[in-house]
Order: sequence, then C-alpha cells, then structure tokens
Amino acid sequence: MRKMIHGVLPVLTVAGLMVGCAHVQPDFIRVVDKGFVDEQGQPFYPHGTNLGNWLNPEGYMFGLGGRASSARTIDALFEQGVGPFETREFWQAFKETYITEADIAFIASTGANVVRLPFHYRLFTADDYLGESSVAEGFQFMDRVIEWCRKANLRVILDMHDCPGGQTGDNIDDSAGYPWLFEDARAQALFTDIWVQIATRYRDEPVVFAYELMNEPIPHYMDNQADLKVRMVDLCEKVTKAIRTVDATHIILWPGANWNVDFSMWKGEPADPQVAFTCHRYEFGAAPDKLPGILDFVAKRDYLHRPFIMGETGHNHYKWIGSMADQLKDANIGLIAWPYKMMGGNGQSFVSFPQPEGWQAVCDFAKTNCITFAEIRAARPNRKAFAEAMKAWLEAAKQAKPCDEYLKAMRFKTSK
Repeated sequence: MRKMIHGVLPVLTVAGLMVGCAHVQPDFIRVVDKGFVDEQGQPFYPHGTNLGNWLNPEGYMFGLGGRASSARTIDALFEQGVGPFETREFWQAFKETYITEADIAFIASTGANVVRLPFHYRLFTADDYLGESSVAEGFQFMDRVIEWCRKANLRVILDMHDCPGGQTGDNIDDSAGYPWLFEDARAQALFTDIWVQIATRYRDEPVVFAYELMNEPIPHYMDNQADLKVRMVDLCEKVTKAIRTVDATHIILWPGANWNVDFSMWKGEPADPQVAFTCHRYEFGAAPDKLPGILDFVAKRDYLHRPFIMGETGHNHYKWIGSMADQLKDANIGLIAWPYKMMGGNGQSFVSFPQPEGWQAVCDFAKTNCITFAEIRAARPNRKAFAEAMKAWLEAAKQAKPCDEYLKAMRFKTSK
C-alpha cells in the first residue's frame, strides 16, 4: 500500500489523466423517509457508476455476440481458441488490470459518490470461475475495492449480479436459461449463506452503502412470472431477516421484476426500516427527440414510502441521458450509470477504448453456430493470432480514455 502524504493519496493516472483524492473516514448512510442521509444527518444523493464487466463479464462489453454472451460462455470460447491454461492467464490478468485504484480515483474526480460493484456468486465458492477456484477470492476483491473507495471518499453498493441458479435466466446472470433460484431450495440456501457471510464481514464497514440482493430478476417473457414474483418477495424477505441476524445497520436494496422495472409485487412499506429499492431504465434505440419518463418510479417510491435508486441507466443519445439525469435529481432518485468502462461503446460509458487489432476474428468465431467438436475445430481461428488478440485486448483496456460528452450528459465533472 502506498504511503499517504498529508492525508492525500499520491496522484494516479487513467490513460494519462491526472487524478487525486483525499481520505476522510465516513459513517453509515441511512434511510430516512423517502431519501438517504449521511452521518451528519444531511441529505445524501447517490450519484455514481457501475464497475460492470469486471467480476461478471458480459459478452457485449467484449464486443462479442452469438454464443459468447456470459461469463461461462466467454470462457468456453476462449478455451476453444487458446486452451484452458492460456485462458486462465487471461482471466487472472483481466481481474488485476480491468479495474484498478486509478479507476476508482478517476471516478471520484468526476464528483461521483457511489460505485456499484456487480459480482458473481461463484467468487464465494470453490467453483472454477474466471481462472480461480478459491472461496476467498470474492472477499479479496471486495476488500480491495472498499479500501480504494475509502481513500477516494466513495461508497460501495455490493450487487449480486449473478445468483445461484440464476435469478433472471438469461446471459446477464450467467445462468442456464431459467431463474432456478426461486424454485431450488439448495440455490436459495447458498444465496442466503453468501449474503450472511458478506454481511458478517462488512457489518461494521460504513464505506459499504448497501447490499443489493439481486440484479434484474424475472424477465417479462417468463410464462409463470406471477408465481415467480411471489417467490421473489418471499426470498427477499427471508434473506433480509437472515442478514439482520448479523448486521442490523446496512441498507438492503430490494429489486423490481422484469429487469427492475415492475414493482407491483411489493404491496406496502417494508417492515425493515433500512430497506430501499432499486430500479433500472433503458430505452435502446430511442429516436433523437425521445425523452425518458420516470413517473412510474416516482409513484411507486411514494407508495412504498422508501427511497429508490436508479441502479442502471444509459446507452442512449445524450439528450435522453441528460433528461434522465435531471429528472432523477429533481425526484431525489439516485443515479448509478451503466457502465464505467466499455470497449467501443460510442461514448456510452465513463471511459472507453477501441477494438484492438485482431479482435474481430474472435468476434467472428463467437458468431459461428458451433455445436459439435468437429464444428469448433473447423471454425477456430489461428491459435497464435487468437492469443495475440487476447493480449491486445488487455492492453487496450488499460488505455481507456474518458468520454467527456457522456460524463457531461450524466451530470458529472470532466477534465475539460
């Protein structure tokens, strides 16, 4: 750990941008009425970004599609291209370099006060995940981010993006095509146990703003979604009670269904006084003059009499993004932009980097409809070129540059 100089962290860089941060010991953020307050009892408005794609890789953020859309399918694609050992080396390097202390310091320099840390439950198991099979790995990364955020005066939302069995049944939760979490007692037991472990470790840690139980559960296309929503409510309430046996303090975020949009299953103010809610809103491909609306979330917030946080939004034209940011601030609904870093992305993230040389062959391989081993062998690109492209991707990601127009639209500070 580097030495502090008069309470100020030595200057770091993100692709040449100079950033710095001070260290102030915080206290817990609390729910009061329909908002949040800090340790002085002053209103706290969550405004930050998501560390997406780091501990829960998604294919589109690698520029991949087809059969490589989630962590395990990306991993399988890489193993088919370069073998298991080189793939493991890639993931180990990826985890060490994709998000660093310099990134956290840069986020703080934009005026943000929160980061959301999406994570995969397998980081807390002995399962092979991203080149590692240690039950301690999840805490190693969480501890690291929390310490970086302490130095940068940021808070952390711990978001279980990928739950045991899957809470969504699609690529975003790295599942097997169905939200088995709500029907499998063993998955629920593991889900509960991991959250109790996390709460036990961080119960006295005020840098942790909230525990977000699950991300975007129960998509709208599930035929039995009415039953699944009832099961989701029951599970959230049970896990919250389990967390309270070890941690009576931290805020716990409950989701909506249908990609965190539908809150109809919540029938009144929660019994737990430190429960709040998290919503998401995307409108991909909106017309240039189209603006977002959030009145449904405002109404639900008022009905439930608890704070709402927009845990993900973005991926739109800047007029739409700016209107979203302004409406959320006016309504006192926190804004956590998605994502922090992205390859390409057309200026839809805090920082971005271009597709490196040779990566298109990897993307093309992902789009092949390979089912049999013979088809995989026939479609596989040159191994050496594939390996070089993976290394080039890691190097490109280290050189990500700020997207100032996006930052302005999201109402963050820029370097210019």
